[in-house]
Amino acid sequence: MGTAPAAVPCPDCGAVSTRTFSAPMLARIPTAVSKQLQRAERSASEPEVVTSLPQRRTRGAVAIHPATRRLPRP
Repeated sequence: MGTAPAAVPCPDCGAVSTRTFSAPMLARIPTAVSKQLQRAERSASEPEVVTSLPQRRTRGAVAIHPATRRLPRP
């Protein structure tokens, strides 16, 4: 690990190039994934507070089928 030289000649043109260190693959994370990761990190220390209950969903029309008539009703 520590034996790599600080500069290496280019195999095509022979110019000297210096080594650059960067974090791998951070620029290639899709924006949506990045936002979700940030939201997850934020919610660990600052959870969102619910101020009201969500509205109840209305049940859709029940399909009347002869086979379902014998099923128990809630």
